[in-house]
Amino acid sequence: MIKKFLISGLTILTLTAGVGFAQTQSVLNRFGIGNLEYSYSARKSGMAESGISVEDRDYLSGVNPASWNLLNSSRFEFGTIFNGLYVKDNTDNRFYSKGYFSGFTFGVPVYSELGISIAGGISPYSTVGYETKTAVPSTGSGSAVIPEYTLINAGEGGLSRIFLGSSYRFNGIASIGASFEYYFGNISYKRELDFGGSGTNSKFTKTYKTKGIGTTLGLITTDLSKDLIKIANVSGIKFGTAFSYIGYLNTDSILISNSTLFADTNAYGSGKIQIPYRLTAGISFVYDEKYLFSLDFMHQNWSNFKVDDVPDVNLASVSRVSLGAEYRVAADGGNWDRMIYRAGLSFGTSPFKVNNNQLTELGLYAGTSVALARDNYLDLGIQYLRRGNVTDTFIQEDLIKVSLGLSLGEIWFVREER
Repeated sequence: MIKKFLISGLTILTLTAGVGFAQTQSVLNRFGIGNLEYSYSARKSGMAESGISVEDRDYLSGVNPASWNLLNSSRFEFGTIFNGLYVKDNTDNRFYSKGYFSGFTFGVPVYSELGISIAGGISPYSTVGYETKTAVPSTGSGSAVIPEYTLINAGEGGLSRIFLGSSYRFNGIASIGASFEYYFGNISYKRELDFGGSGTNSKFTKTYKTKGIGTTLGLITTDLSKDLIKIANVSGIKFGTAFSYIGYLNTDSILISNSTLFADTNAYGSGKIQIPYRLTAGISFVYDEKYLFSLDFMHQNWSNFKVDDVPDVNLASVSRVSLGAEYRVAADGGNWDRMIYRAGLSFGTSPFKVNNNQLTELGLYAGTSVALARDNYLDLGIQYLRRGNVTDTFIQEDLIKVSLGLSLGEIWFVREER
């Protein structure tokens, strides 16, 4: 019965993966490499995407490889995301929606006594998907008149990350981890002049094909409540940090021009994109053996982003604080007895600037996990994020993100006796 339910869940998530990038996201993701995806996990989404110092044998973190050291069974996780975005400025407001496959991760314990595990997977690093239409009135007169037309600006694509790494535990000191990462993706920008039925339309499309390598190094201390920090009813006090470095990505570009006024042309080029490093640090602890609290700080200076050594003036440094909490009803018992509830909040700056004003972000989060069988969970995360405001930045975005995921343990890979 459980496996039939899991197969149904897998089918649903696989089908939703086909919901692509057809609908628009924030128009702001035309800057840089688009909208940043901090985590694909529904579990982390429920805790304000915090947890850099959290170790969990039932969960594979894609942001800190040191956390894999507690794996004691093979695991496979994947998920999907649904976005709803309400955008308004001084003159207009609109609602957009989309859904997409958010990635998967697998992990295998190699030598549990030393915390040696191997894990890997694929997840989005950024996404681009927007479209704007502007009505341009007729100008000029006589033979020099330019008829009215619609100016269309659009973008789609994004950057993805494939990673493979390992963890190791120094008993009594800390756990460390490292992952090797391959980044790849296509981002296309389109500008079209639509003159209606006049037959004089023009379209220009520039596509960047990007690839390169990076690495993430992680560390999580041992439980400091045993020797250094002793507080009543508090255990599992741990510090964690992760450093992600990409550096330069190789980029091939192609510009395609289509018009009824002149011959179609193609132009090719190559260059490099510089991605700034990301540093995350945090602390977590457990209260009364049921309540987990996590506090993270993340920094990434997107003002250092460059295309062929040219910075993007619309980008700025990101600093973000996230606070998450988790409540486990019981560690053992029936499926409903092992329910997990999560909540969190975050505050910080976004990487985007509008009219030289950087947009701030405020997020509220909630989530839950339902035990399907031993070591198997169905995860749900809900995020509300407000970015910017009409008064200061002339644009305000309200995002609702619903994350759904499956986390499958070793029982999935063991053949049943008949």
